[in-house]
Amino acid sequence: RAMIRIELPPVLETQLDYGKVGALHDFVSGENRVVWAFCGILSHSRLPYVQFVYTQDQGSFVGSVVLMIEYYGGATEFYSLDNLKSGVAKPDLWDPQINRALAECAEHYGVFIDPCRVGRSTDKGKVERFVPVARELFRMLKALHPSADLAELNQHALTWCREDYGQRIHGTINVTPREAFETERTTLKALPGERFQVPEWKHVHVHAGDQFLTFNKRRFSLPPAWKGHRVWARYTAPMLQLFDNETLIRQYVTNDRQRIYWVAQDFPEEVRTMMDGGYPGWILEKARIYGPCAVALLASVLRPHAYLNARRARGMLDILAIHHGRSYFEEVCQRATSRSVVLPATLKRMLETAAALPALQLELPISEFGARMVRDVRYYTN
Repeated sequence: RAMIRIELPPVLETQLDYGKVGALHDFVSGENRVVWAFCGILSHSRLPYVQFVYTQDQGSFVGSVVLMIEYYGGATEFYSLDNLKSGVAKPDLWDPQINRALAECAEHYGVFIDPCRVGRSTDKGKVERFVPVARELFRMLKALHPSADLAELNQHALTWCREDYGQRIHGTINVTPREAFETERTTLKALPGERFQVPEWKHVHVHAGDQFLTFNKRRFSLPPAWKGHRVWARYTAPMLQLFDNETLIRQYVTNDRQRIYWVAQDFPEEVRTMMDGGYPGWILEKARIYGPCAVALLASVLRPHAYLNARRARGMLDILAIHHGRSYFEEVCQRATSRSVVLPATLKRMLETAAALPALQLELPISEFGARMVRDVRYYTN
């Protein structure tokens, strides 16, 4: 079918695409890995940008976009790309959802992200045509520099883009891309004062039991209101920010040594004490409310190994709270201590049995006549 070639004025569009180009030995992992070429091309001047990468994840993609903008020395008005997951979270003809990291990058440089229609490669035909060229470039550079790693190949690729491809007369624009770029360079959007720091975004789940979430093998706490919910985590070293949609919930400053981060106010008192390492001490402090007999009983339970028996002692503490103040309370606590009772069920049974027994009447009722017959012991000694 007939195709229409669309020529655009300067500073309007840059087209982006990935292409699989081959495999390369990774000196870090010691294995052969698949290599992809991130390709960008200015729609007006046709000057290309090539970067070989091992991954196409969100961080790698946005990082390549930043390096490309710096390579050109400025940005165009909009960037056309296909609907890869690293750039577009949800494709839609009228309202596509852009990934958060790429959206931040576009806002930082003041550009517009324009995803192409799904399955329509002709929407970015200029860069599509360049992907086979990048594949041949990778094979050529790999043959010329057999011991080079990925970083060295990328340096050679950029030199080739400027000095080789950039110096050939292009069949469409009838001038060299370098010559056309010199005109376009002056119209590009100026770079901001600060370089964009690529963030890492993840949609993470807050555990319903302990209200912690896991991000990059580290655990972070949130208030109880977010238990069982999903939140957005944004990481730019060393800062982790947690969002509920667009609302900032909390932020943590991380380091290489710490693996668990939490705020004491997120948890009840007993959980806070346990996380601080003083849970057995907290149990004994609560037992002092019920008297020295209760303290002695729980101390005997905790004595062999405080943390292994802390759950038993905590259960016994709840049972003591129910029977505290009864006439049989201290006697049962002393008996349980002497018998080395360590199970909450056993203590509960002893207290309930004592509660069921009739109270012993220590004073007998005395009539008025009998009271007149009562004498003090000194009456009989004088």
